[in-house]
Amino acid sequence: MYFGRLATDDTYTVDEVSEMLDSLESVVRAEIESELIYTARTNVLLVNQILRQAQTHDVDVAVDVFKLEDR
Repeated sequence: MYFGRLATDDTYTVDEVSEMLDSLESVVRAEIESELIYTARTNVLLVNQILRQAQTHDVDVAVDVFKLEDR
């Protein structure tokens, strides 16, 4: 990775810039994937808790699946 050189070098070759961008892309993709997985799991747990509480209090819950699919 060339990120440490950004502060000291004034010029870069096309290959160096390409390598820096490829490296950055990999880091960003991995971070976004990790955050999306975390968010999905959190949402599943939240919906599960809400449905369990509704069931405990004898509340009928209706889900409009077609609206979910449209989004």
